[in-house]
Amino acid sequence: MSNFLQALQKFKEKPRVEKKIEYRLYYDEKSGKALHYSMEELDGTYIEVDRETYVRGKIGNISVEKGKIVEKVHTLTYKLYPYCEEGTHCHESDITIVDKDGTMIWGD
Repeated sequence: MSNFLQALQKFKEKPRVEKKIEYRLYYDEKSGKALHYSMEELDGTYIEVDRETYVRGKIGNISVEKGKIVEKVHTLTYKLYPYCEEGTHCHESDITIVDKDGTMIWGD
């Protein structure tokens, strides 16, 4: 038997074992704060995530609650103080229009 056939026989004898890939998000169990993603088995609490979530790698604006990822949405709010003495003068009917003679004032 040739070397090629012997090598081929060895491949046929051993079944190929496919290892399941796990994408993990490790987090602080008390606060739920996301710490890091890994495919390795590390110390700590983790949840399994899909490949897309793993690739995106968001950490700063997510936490884990009841075993699920919760994304926090931060919004900015602005308030118009129409009777400020200092600030940017605006048109009376539309504060997005700057009008140096306007009586409405956008304050800080």
